[in-house]
Amino acid sequence: NKKSQFDTVEKAEILQPLSVFPGENLSAEQIVAKLSFPLFVKPLYLFPWEKYFSVKGYLTHNLRELGNVLASARNHHLDVMVQETIVGDDYRHFECSFFIDETGAIRGKTTIQKLRQYPLHFGLASYIRTVNHPVVEAEATKLVQRLGIIGFANIEFKIDKRDEKPKYIETNIRVWQQIGLGAKSGVQFVLLYYCNLTGQKIPEIHETHIGATWIDPITDFYSFTSQQGFKLSKLFRWFLQLRRANDHSVISWRDPIPTLNRLQYGLTIIKLFKFAIQKAFR
Repeated sequence: NKKSQFDTVEKAEILQPLSVFPGENLSAEQIVAKLSFPLFVKPLYLFPWEKYFSVKGYLTHNLRELGNVLASARNHHLDVMVQETIVGDDYRHFECSFFIDETGAIRGKTTIQKLRQYPLHFGLASYIRTVNHPVVEAEATKLVQRLGIIGFANIEFKIDKRDEKPKYIETNIRVWQQIGLGAKSGVQFVLLYYCNLTGQKIPEIHETHIGATWIDPITDFYSFTSQQGFKLSKLFRWFLQLRRANDHSVISWRDPIPTLNRLQYGLTIIKLFKFAIQKAFR
């Protein structure tokens, strides 16, 4: 429940964007009296939302758009929150990922920077790298301890361009898609979990590798070309990033079936080609 998360964040004195939880009664006009456009509407509970919507949320710029999104959510009996946006480019997003044992001790931690995401601005990470960011890490660690999480956790912040301070976005208490990048940067999250689960000694993490990258080739192609276009020099740079990435979402020559499934056995390649042609000749 995102409302309980934001209540805990407020008590921990962690900065966050202004938010309203409209429930069934608060109108768009009443919300705008408290917040300023543009406003982002997202679910309190993700799984029911995904039955009806294919995006994380909706960015609204006026009363009509906000009212339409609220009406659609209420028609499906979905609880939402409305939030002011954090100013800044997509690369200002940072995520801290943790594995915490039953005593509350953090046994593994990595920090990544989103270099690109898709859909743009409010999407899922498509190209990331491991970094050090002491301020974000301190805020994320404080929140993990405040929430009393055991197991896996992923906490996202965005650095606000207006004051250069990290603002809280969300917490996910689950395994994240890019968990394999941890192994490439010196944090074997799966091994840590396995050792903890089987009662074996959990390895100590002494150093993490900064600059390791992960890419989802399909969504990142959309993200990159939506921003950079289809000039050959730009595409060549993207292919270099793809080739040099330390980890990929599904690509593995040792086990190609997940890749083929992700590509829908060629259908996605056709969609990508169609997308490229439409963009190139628009």
